[in-house]
Amino acid sequence: MRSLSFSKEDHSSLFGVGFEPNIHLERLQAAESFYRTRKDIEKHKTNLALITPREFKKKYSTFQARLKEIIMEGPQTGRRKLLQPLLLDGLTTDGIWGFVLLCVALSDDQCKTLESASFGDIVPQLVEGVVGIVTVPSETTTAILTIVRNVCDPIHSHWSKQLLG
Repeated sequence: MRSLSFSKEDHSSLFGVGFEPNIHLERLQAAESFYRTRKDIEKHKTNLALITPREFKKKYSTFQARLKEIIMEGPQTGRRKLLQPLLLDGLTTDGIWGFVLLCVALSDDQCKTLESASFGDIVPQLVEGVVGIVTVPSETTTAILTIVRNVCDPIHSHWSKQLLG
């Protein structure tokens, strides 16, 4: 078995040094819920790297509805609250694919869990730092971008404009 090593910075986050026990427990529970969600995100990331346009439309039939839910104007709750921050000014190609990945990967329950654990403000940093680059085959890229365009074009919201660039 390999030996684990921990830096002094790790002591605070991993062992709760400097935090009340209840606060430390809440942080560990939030980290555990994100870990479970991250495993699902990684699975979907792998799927997107191999999927055909036809498989995408079949497997991710909820993508259009989820996308519409996010770009419509309305109260900041659930999936909208978590994913709209990814659509801020300066959206990069990697940012768009991170957004698409989370749009297909996050279930309603996962969105509720992440929202209740106060992940809303850090989702963009988690996508960039944890999810990384999302690879999608070119023909599937074209199909996904067509879906995005078809959903966003008739909806005249700030978020649809951001996504269409």
